[in-house]
Amino acid sequence: MKFIKNTLRYLQWILVTFSGVALISVCVSSFTHSVDISTQGFKNYLVFFSEYYTLFASTFVVISTNLAIDRLDLMADANYTSFKAGNRIAWMQTVKEFISELKESDPLMAKQFIRSLMTTHDYLFQRQYVISSKAQTIEFFNLFKTQVSFFEDMNTKYMNIACYQDINQSYSWEAFRYIVVVMVNLDECYPSFILDLKELYIAEISSRPGIIVNKQTYAVVYEQYLERKRKGTDIK
Repeated sequence: MKFIKNTLRYLQWILVTFSGVALISVCVSSFTHSVDISTQGFKNYLVFFSEYYTLFASTFVVISTNLAIDRLDLMADANYTSFKAGNRIAWMQTVKEFISELKESDPLMAKQFIRSLMTTHDYLFQRQYVISSKAQTIEFFNLFKTQVSFFEDMNTKYMNIACYQDINQSYSWEAFRYIVVVMVNLDECYPSFILDLKELYIAEISSRPGIIVNKQTYAVVYEQYLERKRKGTDIK
């Protein structure tokens, strides 16, 4: 379609140029004849244009066709924008309902997700809410990459324990995954999308400087956390 549109525009300018030259030629030729404002004189004047009738008609047809195509493009763009806006509203309302469930464990993640909903939607809308390859998973993850450490550090459970039993552990991953599966059409995404996304997420968390990874320390601190939780004391 783009090739046809470009060809028609190129042809239009060629025909307009030739038609302009023809019109000038007709005007110059008509100056050599006396002016006759009668009906017959008008008919005689039109005779000068008869030689270029096909050129003028072709120019008119091509210009009209281009204008019609431009009009259709504007209508299509308007329909697309309206459709996109409608989908965005419905999608954001749905996702916000699930985000509200994170307010206890990951309140700051919830706020950040809400701030970035429009950008995330527009990225996914272009892909029909489907992530179809690992390359697209990386693109999608990069929308949140700079915030992952923040998500982890501000997780309420991590703030109370602040250590890991191994390098594959994350306190905020489940909340992140919970929202992502609502954002996309998971059934149509490629099979290992969530696993690949988790790998990227964990790698980003593990790269944070100063984190404590010790199974024995984790066991002790976790028991202390559970005890405080039972007593309802010193829980952040």
